[in-house]
Amino acid sequence: MQPDFLNRISKEDIVPVQSVKKAEDHARSLIEKDKINTESAWTFSADDGNALLGPDNDDWERYALFHLGKDTDQKPETKAYYKYPYGKGSSVYMSALRAIRGRSAQQEHTSVFNVAGRLLALAKQKTENRTMIIVNYKEVEFRNFVPKLEIREDGDEYMFEGYAVTWDSVDSYDSTFKIGAFKKTISERGDRIKILWNHNTDEPIGKIIEIREDKKGLFVRGKLTKGVAKAEDVYKNLQAGVIDTLSFGFTPLQSKKVDGIRQITEVKLYEVSPVTFEANDTAQITDVREQEKRSEGFNETLKERRVRHEGGKICDALWETLWDIWYTDEQETLIPRLDIVLSTFHATYLQWAKEYIAMFWETRKLAMSKNELSTAYINDIEDTIETMSSRTSFTVNELKSLSRGSILPKESRHKLVELPESVRSAHQKERSKVVETLCNELRMSGFSNAEKERFCALLNLREEPKEVSPVAILAQIRNGLKT
Repeated sequence: MQPDFLNRISKEDIVPVQSVKKAEDHARSLIEKDKINTESAWTFSADDGNALLGPDNDDWERYALFHLGKDTDQKPETKAYYKYPYGKGSSVYMSALRAIRGRSAQQEHTSVFNVAGRLLALAKQKTENRTMIIVNYKEVEFRNFVPKLEIREDGDEYMFEGYAVTWDSVDSYDSTFKIGAFKKTISERGDRIKILWNHNTDEPIGKIIEIREDKKGLFVRGKLTKGVAKAEDVYKNLQAGVIDTLSFGFTPLQSKKVDGIRQITEVKLYEVSPVTFEANDTAQITDVREQEKRSEGFNETLKERRVRHEGGKICDALWETLWDIWYTDEQETLIPRLDIVLSTFHATYLQWAKEYIAMFWETRKLAMSKNELSTAYINDIEDTIETMSSRTSFTVNELKSLSRGSILPKESRHKLVELPESVRSAHQKERSKVVETLCNELRMSGFSNAEKERFCALLNLREEPKEVSPVAILAQIRNGLKT
């Protein structure tokens, strides 16, 4: 049965709350001066309110300027009279404006809802201009989209496909893309569009197989490069649902404002990137290809999707309910009500966590692996690090190092005989990779004492740096590899 706190609280009596024009104007002036807090979560305590009232606790004019609404049923120049605080410390809080939008919509305070929307759009435009990146003297923008991730087996690994954007959906920048916006850039440079990790031009992780516009949006099919470390990490995290957001970098060439929404009609597209944070929830990655055969039963798929996303819904419900309670005027019951909600949340979240662990733990372990060594350790050693340390001669730190995919120092390698052959083999391969890299550097550019010290540290060889020839150092590295 669903806990009571997950149900949206409704009020029978709607309080007659009105928006305050002076407060909106004051907020606009702060935004224009770039007095915008974009990172902090929103709280407004009694101390925050007292700070606005000043040392004599009577500056109601200033207090009113930081509240978008007033309750005409209450006595003026009381805290109960002023509603919907949007900032403190001479700054407008983006998180406060978002909270006001949600709360005022719930309470049907339409005028406050509209004011908060206008201010949020203005603040987003200001911060968007603040964070614009200049490339080749042109403005490049990024848009992120959170997809609904489905995993199916189709015999073709490392492939993903979906919609980078859907037409006419409004993102958190209050902009929307119109059909045809990508048509010209695809025809002119479709084969030059890259797949990057998190917009980083130093980390290409794949190539575009197909990109086109259709009636729904911009469809992208890409293939990650097998063997590239970051591409492998991204692929595992896509499979595990850890990374579920797609983004793209572009230059807007044609756009116009309609009813406060920026309609983008032509762009120059540079790249598509898997990233972390979303700006629009309508685009979808519809397919990630993998070797593992997944269930084709509807009920099992439905359960998996529910469990995968239920944790976020529980946290969202907690946040909404806490805000409902914080906005109450019943001070005497505030703490007991918060305690009940948090206790209920605690039990509900742990119950979901148990179900999630039972269903996705193996996939999660795979996503955590960094390389072949960490994968072998995670897959083939079931005991905890503490238990393994008590059963073997390994220290806790040595086992943690192996689980992270790091090779052991020379003096500890004799202990590897206590671990499964798969871990020993993966450890040797990881050392071989390091040695190959070091030897290539040596052949290409020679070898100084400082470089020798760095290389020995990477190989966990503890010798002091000496004046020796490159040939002697190569021999030393090879001997260390055999140890």
